[in-house]
Amino acid sequence: MKSHRRPRARSVLRAGIAVGTAAIATTAVPATAAADSTEDYPIPSRILHTTCTAEQFLAAARDYDPVYYERYKIDMHNKPADIQQATKDKIHWFLSMDYAGRRAYSDNLHYNGVDPLWLVWPNQ
Repeated sequence: MKSHRRPRARSVLRAGIAVGTAAIATTAVPATAAADSTEDYPIPSRILHTTCTAEQFLAAARDYDPVYYERYKIDMHNKPADIQQATKDKIHWFLSMDYAGRRAYSDNLHYNGVDPLWLVWPNQ
C-alpha cells in the first residue's frame, strides 16, 4: 500500500508547490492591465488624495513655480468668460468630493472618454 501512496503523494506535493509558486508570483508582482486606470492616470494620486482647495493649489503654483502660474493665468484670460467660470466650477466641484468620488471620476474619465472642458481648454 505504501508504494501506491508515495507516487500519488509526490504528485500532490508537486501540484501544491506549483500552485503555491503561482500564488506567490501573482501576489509578489501585482500587475495592472494596460487598459486600466491607475493611481496616477488620468488624475495623479496626489490630487486624488489632497485636502487642498483650488485656491490653495493656485497659491502653491504661484509660490513654487511663478512662471508656470503666470502662463496659466495668461492662458485662462485668453478663454471666454463662460469657459473660465465653468472651469472654476468644475475644479471646486471635483475638490469638494472625497477620495472615493475623485477616484470614481478619474476612472470614468479613463474608461468613458473626455471631459467636455478638455475640448475647449486643451493642455498644450
